[in-house]
Amino acid sequence: MGLIVISFFAFVSLGLPNGFMGVAWPGIRHQFQFPVDALGIIIVCGTAGYMLYCLLSRPLIRHLGIGVLLSLCNFAMAGTLFVYAVCPAWWIFVIFSAVGGLGPVQ
Repeated sequence: MGLIVISFFAFVSLGLPNGFMGVAWPGIRHQFQFPVDALGIIIVCGTAGYMLYCLLSRPLIRHLGIGVLLSLCNFAMAGTLFVYAVCPAWWIFVIFSAVGGLGPVQ
C-alpha cells in the first residue's frame, strides 16, 4: 500500500514542474530583472539533472530499491519547488533547477 501512495505522488510530480515554469516564469523574470531568454539557462540545467539521473538510475534502483528512490525523487522535486518559491538569488535558482531535473524522473 505504501508503494502505491508513493507511486501516486511520483506520478503527480512528473507533470507538476512542466506546468509550473510556464506559469511562474513571468513573475520570476520580473523579480530577477532578466530577459525572456534567461529561461534557457533553467531548461539546460534541468535537462542536465535529468540526464544525470538517467545515467545513474539503474545502479540507484539496484542499491536503494524503487520505493526509496521514488521517495527521494519526490523530496527532490518538493525541495526544488520550495526553493523556487523563496529563492533570493538567481544562482541558487539555477542550481536547484538541476536538482529539480533529478526529481520528476522515475
